[in-house]
Amino acid sequence: MNIISNFNFSKRFDLRKFLSILLINSIFFINSTNAACSFYKASIWINNTKSKKKIILSDGFMHHCANIYKFNEGAKNDEISIRYWSCVSDQGCGNKLIRGYSAISINHNKWIPGKVSYSSYPNGLKDHILCVKQNDSNLEYCWKQGEFLR
Repeated sequence: MNIISNFNFSKRFDLRKFLSILLINSIFFINSTNAACSFYKASIWINNTKSKKKIILSDGFMHHCANIYKFNEGAKNDEISIRYWSCVSDQGCGNKLIRGYSAISINHNKWIPGKVSYSSYPNGLKDHILCVKQNDSNLEYCWKQGEFLR
């Protein structure tokens, strides 16, 4: 007798059932702390809010990332790295950080409380501009979303 005629089809059904359950669990019970991200080219500049001067930096890249706890965005080029995050969860974000808390890190230095000082979404989510500012600073770090990368 060949192998196919000896195969127990009820086992194949069990395998199919197992694979179906595995697929459903992977869809509905994915770890919700994983972030979804997108990356773009970006124009980057710094505004001095006290002197009203604008310093245009070389173009670079930006990202948007989010999960159920945090939203973060940033931009970088060869001169600077700007990172911003905000707690968006009603349950908080750990370490006694409550919903609405946000912070900014420049060049991977210490996270300092800050905020979005300007945002513009002229074409929905396309071509948006975001500016962030550390609470005790006159410098406002801005970037404009460019071409989608991934």
